[in-house]
Amino acid sequence: MTSQQGFYEVKWTFSGNASVAFNGDGYLHFEKMNPYLPTVGFGYNPSVKHLAVSAYRVEDSILADALGFGGGQDRSLVLAWNKLPNMGAAKVAFLNFAIGHAELDEYPGDPGVEDNSRSMYVSLGIRPLGGTKTMAGGIDMSSFEYDFAFESLNNGYNYGAGTLRTTNATKRVSLASLGEAVGDHTYVGHGLQWSPLKALSLAAHLIDWKADADSGVAADLHATEWRVAVNVWLWGPKSGMMGGSKSEGGISTSPMYSVIDLKDRGETAGTGEVKNLGWAVVYNVPGGWMQIHGIWDRYECDEAVCNDNVAHVSEDGKSFSTFTLVAEYRF
Repeated sequence: MTSQQGFYEVKWTFSGNASVAFNGDGYLHFEKMNPYLPTVGFGYNPSVKHLAVSAYRVEDSILADALGFGGGQDRSLVLAWNKLPNMGAAKVAFLNFAIGHAELDEYPGDPGVEDNSRSMYVSLGIRPLGGTKTMAGGIDMSSFEYDFAFESLNNGYNYGAGTLRTTNATKRVSLASLGEAVGDHTYVGHGLQWSPLKALSLAAHLIDWKADADSGVAADLHATEWRVAVNVWLWGPKSGMMGGSKSEGGISTSPMYSVIDLKDRGETAGTGEVKNLGWAVVYNVPGGWMQIHGIWDRYECDEAVCNDNVAHVSEDGKSFSTFTLVAEYRF
């Protein structure tokens, strides 16, 4: 919901999560007065740009979803710059800063326990203004974007560091656990996006999570995820084959592959990997008011890290496939 001039905005989300029934955020768009002024927001979970949604799918990445990377804060204050003017040879696509409490909906304190959880999140996107041109057309780098994100979290409770789950919207299957840690954790993410052709877009990201040395229970917790994805527009109602867009409409397809490496986790479990190979086909209604996603995912995890419940999903206990149908509306 926004005002007629778009100065204030309210967002809300209903969730089926057992501990979260309602998310709400409110924003004041001071950039409408001056482009150097930020959007100021306060809410249950910050709505900021982050690496988890850079791979052309409605799902979060497995690791980013488990960590709440770039959207897991509660009662957070957000400062966001998304319309800064061009600066020299590059453009700041976005700059976000958020500070709040750390995942209280997932790791609540016991009754009477002081809330000492804290979380700080920063993300930055940079895009060059042009590229190298030749007589044959050359390579246009104007659509190339580098994203950086950093989050420092102190949950203060021994409730674990997160569980890796499937990211489909139907049944959430627990794949593996990161282990238990209290104290400070840090997440660092790097992302790349590029559209060398109108009908082709590429994306990749690397997320690194570590528990700091003073984390108490297990200071050796460490996980990384790298993810690559491709988006191809197959057809658009106006441009035909190899055309289309969110506004024009049409059909696109997005293969994706990600690997999570759970490194030395002490006595909790051995070192191993969790893999996700996925393929999505998306129908975009002309005008951009609705998208229909058909998503196939295949998950694999090493026996050393695979949770017990995965064994009940697959014959070998290490791999299984899911299909998810998602419809998104814009009003």
